[in-house]
Amino acid sequence: MIPLLCASAFAAQSSDFNDRVTELLLVETAQRLELHKDQITMLHLGLHNVSCPDDAEISLRIPSAEDFRGPVEVFVEATDGSDRCGKWKIQSRMAIFKPAWVADTSYSPGQIVQMSQKSVRYDLSTGTPITEEQVQREALTHIQKNEVITLERTRVVPDAKNGKKVDIVVKSGDLHIRSDGTLMGNAYLGDSVKVISMATRQVIEGILVDSNTVELMVGASQSRGKP
Repeated sequence: MIPLLCASAFAAQSSDFNDRVTELLLVETAQRLELHKDQITMLHLGLHNVSCPDDAEISLRIPSAEDFRGPVEVFVEATDGSDRCGKWKIQSRMAIFKPAWVADTSYSPGQIVQMSQKSVRYDLSTGTPITEEQVQREALTHIQKNEVITLERTRVVPDAKNGKKVDIVVKSGDLHIRSDGTLMGNAYLGDSVKVISMATRQVIEGILVDSNTVELMVGASQSRGKP
């Protein structure tokens, strides 16, 4: 009977210790991701072979490069007074729920994406979620309903698209010369763009000053496209 009593006490002690490590890990994760602790659920702590007393001092470290997607690498150390009673490198799994913009329905490349905000499993996500809904975005790949909208799979809708008919404007003092042209590539306001002049069939370079106008420029300027 004595070995059974000792085993029972040891199991309870390990469980209490694991609960304390779990609490510390949830708090640290919440702080790193700027979430409330209630938005995180421990699925698997991954801590075994604990022989430390219940009141042991626990220190916990998560590498600064951790992105909390998939298993989380955690370094745990415990001391009993001046003696170290345990040191572990564990792989913990947590369900992390975080608000994100998701697709309202399925979309094909080139379609404008309508979205709404929902709580999703951040730990299962890939890519870089967008942070604002105000700017219209279009799909670059096929996107399924309720899929998280990311920078990698969408883009801000260009102010002018490839093949659009535009006005080419040349300004010289009070003299303004205007001609027709065709845009060669998608562009945003302020971008350096190339256009084909309908009058000369030459390719010229200018600045997209509004969605319908390219102003001829002197010298080159770096494009300022949006992600």
